[in-house]
Amino acid sequence: MSAPLLSRLQSDWPFKAGRSPIYYGWIMAVVSTLGFLFSVPGQTMGMAVFADAFIDALDVPRTQLSLAYMIGTVASAAILTYAGRLYDRHGARLMLTAAALILGTSL
Repeated sequence: MSAPLLSRLQSDWPFKAGRSPIYYGWIMAVVSTLGFLFSVPGQTMGMAVFADAFIDALDVPRTQLSLAYMIGTVASAAILTYAGRLYDRHGARLMLTAAALILGTSL
């Protein structure tokens, strides 16, 4: 990789967290809380309110909808170890970018 690209993958890019006028941990707490809240629609607690609409739209029984959700959850869990190794090897910045691109492509 070229030097400018590698410098952007460093943990202190685009700014050094120590130079923030307020404690950077509070910034991360707010950002992570918002990330959690924004992910609710994709989680079980966010999907449960739409279960009846899914059943009507897909014309499937509740057990098949539950089975489909379970298969998706198990498939996701099956790759977590491999994804964790990639995360450790390549870092958060690169892996989050790749995950976002893959998710966007799949949609």
